Amino acid sequence: MKQVKMKEVINLLEGGKKAKPERGDLFIMHMKGIGFIPGLVVKDDFKYGSEELCIIYLYNEISAERDSKFTLDKNNLIVPPALVTTMDWRAKGGFENIGRLRESDMNIFPNHCFYDRLRRRYVDNNGEVCEKFEPCGIRAISNIGSKAIGIYEKLNPDIEVVE
Repeated sequence: MKQVKMKEVINLLEGGKKAKPERGDLFIMHMKGIGFIPGLVVKDDFKYGSEELCIIYLYNEISAERDSKFTLDKNNLIVPPALVTTMDWRAKGGFENIGRLRESDMNIFPNHCFYDRLRRRYVDNNGEVCEKFEPCGIRAISNIGSKAIGIYEKLNPDIEVVE
């Protein structure tokens, strides 16, 4: 299996714009040589200790065009739902808001599942212990870099990203 350094994948990230993300924000992340990946803020008040995080979806709808008309199908996520902070909406390699969806236009799951590795259990949107259901993300603070690595690995199954 071919190996690629983590830094090389993170260096593919371009663009981004500082913003305070809110539920319904449609955004993109841009990876050089891959394209524009659309995302959606589906929850902006997930409690993680004293932190308030966003639950985001990243869709398997990669486009060469920044202004593509994306479908945003909840059943077509490129990686599981993720928990991120507002710091990922920044210039130079961050998420960039490109629109906003009304509540009625959001095609999202009614609840989300996250695996808590520390406690070895699954929790839902409200931090309540639950049985595993799909799609299931990880209950940890993620960031655009780790999502870029997950996307890169999904698109290149014969490549392992290493430190």
